[in-house]
Amino acid sequence: MSKYKRILSVALAIALIAAAAPWSALKVSAAFTGSFQFDEKGKFTVMQITDIQDNANVDSRIVNVITKAIARYSPDLVVFTGDNHAGMISETAFQSSVNQFLAPLLATNTKFAVTFGNHDNDKLPVIGTNAGTLQAQYDYFKSRGAGNFVDHDVASLDGVGSGVIPIYQNGQTSGTPAYQVYLMDSNDTPSSGSYDSPYTSQIDYYIQRSINYPDVPSLWFMHIIVPDIYTKAMTVDASGKVGGASPFSSNKWALNPAFINWERSSSSVYADIYREGPCPADQSVYESAAHRSSSGYGSKTLYEAWRDYGNLKGAYFGHDHLNEFTVTTADGIDLGYGDSTGLLIGYKDDDPGVSIYELDANGSYTTEFSAETDLDKVMVSFDANGGTGSMKSQLIAKNSTAPLAANTGITKTGYTFGGWAATAGGIAEYA
Repeated sequence: MSKYKRILSVALAIALIAAAAPWSALKVSAAFTGSFQFDEKGKFTVMQITDIQDNANVDSRIVNVITKAIARYSPDLVVFTGDNHAGMISETAFQSSVNQFLAPLLATNTKFAVTFGNHDNDKLPVIGTNAGTLQAQYDYFKSRGAGNFVDHDVASLDGVGSGVIPIYQNGQTSGTPAYQVYLMDSNDTPSSGSYDSPYTSQIDYYIQRSINYPDVPSLWFMHIIVPDIYTKAMTVDASGKVGGASPFSSNKWALNPAFINWERSSSSVYADIYREGPCPADQSVYESAAHRSSSGYGSKTLYEAWRDYGNLKGAYFGHDHLNEFTVTTADGIDLGYGDSTGLLIGYKDDDPGVSIYELDANGSYTTEFSAETDLDKVMVSFDANGGTGSMKSQLIAKNSTAPLAANTGITKTGYTFGGWAATAGGIAEYA
């Protein structure tokens, strides 16, 4: 009925070009001008890269992870969700860093979009009025990416790298999208408090598009998680982790088991997925007027806008490097973390990776964490071969044997599952 494919990760030999040009001499190249569509099977793959947070010399392990992940998953779109560099580095160091971690994408013509995190806005010690601004960084990404850079930024919105990327049905290039990928700057200029969150313009933008496309499924990506993670999916627990923002920092917190989405988390072991208290904006900042929708839209916080407007399936973040969990709130919204791609000293799990989101034209999506250790294994994929449904891929150590996963999600009307075949028309070889 179905087949499996073995895909071996092969590292590409990449020539790293580290030529740096001053901001004033930078020429912004034309960006990607096409549109994104689901493939013939109704699939579209998004890869999240977050918290590279390195300096002029990017660790080769990070570049190798990105290289292998692209070779394995062939993503249709890569989203960088902030802390793209270490902060407080020179203009030349920033450009060298970008050149190195973009090399695997440019070598494969992989399309990508960029937003920013709190460290990206750390002031760079360079000379010049606008040197190191987020706009200058965004323009450099654009100049390096050229036709592979997806310029989703809406100039009227707060932050830089804030907007939406529509995904259309196969064969469609305009009109009502089949899916939407929001990529937003979580900002770093709070009206008060520590970390920041989206402002009125960004929330109104989401609501306006949701009114226009109320049933279109969407995913949201940004750097800093929302405080609702505490109020919607966590409980005070003396054995938990200290909260990371006011007023949550006065208690220790655990994930509420009722809301953990194990299927969308990196592991079935609690200690592996929850390793630090989330660090959102202070609740007082997040709930202030500057961070709510316009009164005409009900003065909603960001989460309230997600809940009350549109068809948001999930929101995914970076920032808290050690967390790899996803929760599904009582409102049916997934809140989760992407796998940290960086190797920041003292703040890492020593297993950098990426996160994969496979969107389906039917409105559903699946997630997969793909760490360095995973990319060194063989990936076995399960194809419905004319049936419906899907299954997560299976990772098997090279040069070893293992039983294939049981069929848990694929059906075909009028057929009884008899096992896995090696080819579409072959006989069942693996029960």
